[in-house]
Amino acid sequence: MFPDHPFTEIEREREQISNHMRVCVSIGDGVEIIRGSSPSEPILSEAASRIMRDSSFKLADALAEVLNRYNINPGDRAELLVSAFFTWARDRAVSAKPHEAFRGQLSRYFSVPDLFKFLFSNSTFTLMLASVPSLCSTNTTRQTFGQVFEETFMHFTHFIKPQSRKSLARAYLPLLMARGAAALGANCQPGVDAIYPYLYGSIDLNSKNVGFIIVQVISDVSLESQDKIFKRMDPFTCGLLHDSDCVDGNFPIPIIRIVFALCPGQSVPLGVTRKTYTSPPQGSSYLNDGGHSKFTSYDFWCSGVGPDIIEPVKEEPKRWRALVEKVDPWKTFYDGTLDGDMLRSQFPACGDKHSHFDNWAAQIPGLQLE
Repeated sequence: MFPDHPFTEIEREREQISNHMRVCVSIGDGVEIIRGSSPSEPILSEAASRIMRDSSFKLADALAEVLNRYNINPGDRAELLVSAFFTWARDRAVSAKPHEAFRGQLSRYFSVPDLFKFLFSNSTFTLMLASVPSLCSTNTTRQTFGQVFEETFMHFTHFIKPQSRKSLARAYLPLLMARGAAALGANCQPGVDAIYPYLYGSIDLNSKNVGFIIVQVISDVSLESQDKIFKRMDPFTCGLLHDSDCVDGNFPIPIIRIVFALCPGQSVPLGVTRKTYTSPPQGSSYLNDGGHSKFTSYDFWCSGVGPDIIEPVKEEPKRWRALVEKVDPWKTFYDGTLDGDMLRSQFPACGDKHSHFDNWAAQIPGLQLE
């Protein structure tokens, strides 16, 4: 569990720059420090998408090889895995359309239902299509998901991670779409792990036509209630929307919010459910003058990873489960030994198991641990 020698990291960085189109942006004195980046490359991203679609290489295999080879963490909450699900679904949505459908198009766009058809299992997708809004702004009709999002247009082949929270706002989303990019949340950005923008009712690339899917990934369902998690995903709280985006006090374009509760090692009921609220304040932080939500949202809670829920997982369910478990490397470390409790004792106060405390704090009154 010791960190790699710094020269090992340098060699990995060099290999990625030399062989995997990572860009060298700076070299320190004596070549001890090399900094590379993976900037947005729309043409290369489209080419990579076509290669993956036409090859027999499965996404789970490719992702596992990259993670293992370069010792990459898939994200503290498995954000990288969920992003891979969306990318896989995007590629299938594009492939499912005949070539003639894209004639004259510079961007291979598709609708939100096109994407969700390949992102979720057939039974889950059918449930989502028939769902009505979880939150409604004033004067919003309670149309189904399928009715509302039929005339939407999406285009992404890769992701951009903003360096500033301010740049993850609606005004910037058309610029990302112009590069064929979705967005990951900036570091420490509350309520957002990824944003997938779409044009609503028009293919004109104008910020006034932009709606979005907000994705949050969690790994422990015991920390917060579902209501609190969705409330934190209020687009006004996240900085995605401002009052200037509203018409008559409400944001006019319906949005989608999805929580992926992957929860490695926890016993959770599997499936996708439409989120409901007894009152608007349970799911939103900003209300209009009438006490309603300032936006209309279709909210879904996706619990667990399995082929009956997420369509890409059908390819290799065991491999995907293994990738999810890798999100918590300490659990794998402890459980992979004959005496996990002995190892935990070497990491005092670092976890919630009794063996992190037994040797030195077992007599503290009221101490209740697993």
